[in-house]
Amino acid sequence: MQDNPTTIITDIRPIAHPKLIEYVHNRKINLDLANLYCREIHYQNQSGQFFSVGFRNDKGGYELNSPPSFKSCISPKEITTFQNEKDSCLVFEGFWDFLSYLTIQKIERTKHDVAVLNSTANTEKAINFLKTHREIYTYLDNDDAGRKATELIKSANLTVYNRSTQFADYKDLNDYLRGEKLLLKKQVCKGFKL
Repeated sequence: MQDNPTTIITDIRPIAHPKLIEYVHNRKINLDLANLYCREIHYQNQSGQFFSVGFRNDKGGYELNSPPSFKSCISPKEITTFQNEKDSCLVFEGFWDFLSYLTIQKIERTKHDVAVLNSTANTEKAINFLKTHREIYTYLDNDDAGRKATELIKSANLTVYNRSTQFADYKDLNDYLRGEKLLLKKQVCKGFKL
C-alpha cells in the first residue's frame, strides 16, 4: 500500500462512476450502504489524475481502493472510529470488512463502537481507543498480520473475542461475504508454482 503525501484531492462526491459502482457490487456491498461511509475521491499526483472509492480516517486522510486491486491512501494515515458510547468495540482491518459486517447483519449502523484499522500497521494507534471498552470483538484477516494484530490487542490486557474464527476458511470478512474460500485461492496459486 502506498502513502503518497504529494497527492491532492480535486473532488469528493457520492460514488457514481460506473466502474466504481460495479466494483462495490462485486464486493457484494449495497451502493447505498457504501455511500453512507465512502465517497468517490478524485485526486491527482505526479502520475496524473485518478479516482477511487475513498474511506475517511480520523485525521482527515482517505483510504483509497479501486479495481482490480489498487490500494493507497491520502495522508495522513490513521484509524477510523465510530463512537456510540458503548462498552463494546468491533475491530476491522479495512473498510470492506466493516461494510461486509453491516451487510451480513442486515443493518446500516451498528450499536457497538467501531475501530477500522485501515492496516494492521495501525494497530498500536488503536490501543488507547480500545482501552476505553470492556469487550473487544476482532474481525481481522486470517493471516499472520491479522493474528499478530489480535495478539497485540490482547497484550494490552483487554478482553478480546477473536471473531475471525467464524470465517476461518476465508482470508477476510469480505471474502466470506463473497464466498471466496482460502483453499480455492491456494489451489489456484499452487498451479503456477515452479
